[in-house]
Amino acid sequence: MSRRPRRPVGDSSPATTSERSRQLPRRSILTAASATLAATAGCTDLLEDGSSLAEPIVDAVPADATVLVRIDPDATDPDEFERLRGELAAVDSERLDVETGLARLEDRTGFTSLETDGLLLFDGPSVDDPDDGGPPVDAVFEGEWSDAEVVTGLEDGTDLAYEQRTYQDEPVLYEPVGDGTEQPPTLGVHGNGRYVLGSETGVRASLATRYDEADEPSGSIRDAYDDARDVPVTFAVEPIGSLVPEGYELLLPPGGTDALEGVSSVGVSVDGLESGVELLVGFRTTGDADELEEILRGTIALLAETDEEHGDQLQAATVERDGDVVELAYDGDPEPVLSLFDEV
Repeated sequence: MSRRPRRPVGDSSPATTSERSRQLPRRSILTAASATLAATAGCTDLLEDGSSLAEPIVDAVPADATVLVRIDPDATDPDEFERLRGELAAVDSERLDVETGLARLEDRTGFTSLETDGLLLFDGPSVDDPDDGGPPVDAVFEGEWSDAEVVTGLEDGTDLAYEQRTYQDEPVLYEPVGDGTEQPPTLGVHGNGRYVLGSETGVRASLATRYDEADEPSGSIRDAYDDARDVPVTFAVEPIGSLVPEGYELLLPPGGTDALEGVSSVGVSVDGLESGVELLVGFRTTGDADELEEILRGTIALLAETDEEHGDQLQAATVERDGDVVELAYDGDPEPVLSLFDEV
């Protein structure tokens, strides 16, 4: 696989996420909606993959994934995608660190995200706390490359040699030989142009869905994934731990904590506008959807009153309930909404 020139991300070099991040204003008045957004982000619309395999790309992800990030190359053009990518890089949340996942994939393989036919990032155990979720840096991707081209690109990107190994007696695993990058990736082959790249644990768990009858994501996070729209970037995230950070309980109305604890997954669709972005955030709940709707309405109204720069845009945001899903729709500068992810 030949290396192609990489496009810059926003106005920054592609080195690190922190170099692209901008400081976002802190708001001490945020209620638990900020906790929800910080602890979870999810997708509200994912397309049919156009995969060369019969199964959708999400079926190659292990069942214990709590963050799914789908990049749809057919739903955007390169310039618009780079702008959206820069906006997402400003979100200071480890669980939503999309840029790290995309940059690692591109640096290690030599192709850009939009040169794939489909791309899905998923999370694995945190390095610091195996019982906690880490950033979505393992990736399932599809493309019209041969296995040899993918391996060659990986060897060029990591300065390591890779050897073919077997998984469940199938020659579908490639592992690095010798010393090179600090955490060299493992490559797995699902066949028919679908691959998985990332940690050894994540790759083996992905291969197990194809060669060992392991389960794929299901339940609420799969519902959030399947509900997603036809947009360039979508998230589906399952909360881990409490959505209400310590000290925020006093800001909630009676019953507010219970309503937030009932959120089982969150979906976020990100699309571009001429100015700013279009965000659709869907909160799927097993609890009181009416109460959750009121909490979100109150939070947005409070932000509109206190944010002089974005007050008009926030006032135009809408919150609606559709069964057990409460949706927040917002158009404009993403900062006042995406900054909620920074708060916790």
